[in-house]
Amino acid sequence: MCGIVVVVEPAGRINRARFDLAMHAIAHRGPDGEGMETVTLADGGEAAIGHRRLSVFDLSAAGRQPMAGTNGRWITYNGEIFNWPELRAELAADGYRFATQTDTEVVLAAYDKWGTDCVRRFNGFWAFVLYDPNGADGAPSFFLSRDHFGIKPLYYYRTADKLVVASEIRAIFEYLGVAPEPDRAMLARELVLHVSEDSAQTIYSGILELEPASNAIYEPRRGRIRTWRYWKPEPTNRFSGSESEAIDRFAELLEDSARIRLRADREVALQLSGGIDSSAIAVAISRNSGTNVRAFTSNFTEHH
Repeated sequence: MCGIVVVVEPAGRINRARFDLAMHAIAHRGPDGEGMETVTLADGGEAAIGHRRLSVFDLSAAGRQPMAGTNGRWITYNGEIFNWPELRAELAADGYRFATQTDTEVVLAAYDKWGTDCVRRFNGFWAFVLYDPNGADGAPSFFLSRDHFGIKPLYYYRTADKLVVASEIRAIFEYLGVAPEPDRAMLARELVLHVSEDSAQTIYSGILELEPASNAIYEPRRGRIRTWRYWKPEPTNRFSGSESEAIDRFAELLEDSARIRLRADREVALQLSGGIDSSAIAVAISRNSGTNVRAFTSNFTEHH
């Protein structure tokens, strides 16, 4: 788990003290390091790009973020692309050169090669903001993306000349310096009517979230943000084999899922819920790890 904060405003308008408060609000998400870069935009704007790091790959300083890419690009990224070694090998075969052992650098290279369609090749969970000085229509733009099921959070606030993006809503309010204001309509739907909507609106007025399986492009020059979905779940009843073949195929997918999630430069542990799902995952991890894996479970006592 890492934390990101990005602020885009007209030149000279970024409040560094409030940006530091926003970064402090998500310090718990990244105990291994903090980074911040200020970027001057060609259209006269300015961006502050921040990151709180929980290091998983390449624990050295080479893996710090925000990370610079080619052609003046920068990324602040939270998540893990599980198939990054395979993508790295494919990109290296095309001539890309890498200086770190991180999936972050692979995301930058994948964007350079495939543009916003790069996320269609990712197997993992992520939320990131990538600055491209020559993005939409050749003008500075910010590419936002969130994983298929929205495992990693990404929230934003926007006005005609301001964009604030963060991993947690409270970081946005810290930068804005205002108290949270509830969106009463959303509160009614969520708390009274118990209606769960597929909506970008949160229960806080003015605060939106990038929806799961969605990308966005923010263009400071035009003050607009464009969002779109890059993936939708397909029906699962198309398997044409027998029941035993379906069971074998599920086992293969589970084993592969466990194998690629064991990739890390830190010790990997398992949190057990006590159900059959986490028990099956524990077996798959044990088979693929080649060593004992630490497992944890929690118990809570209710006090009335």
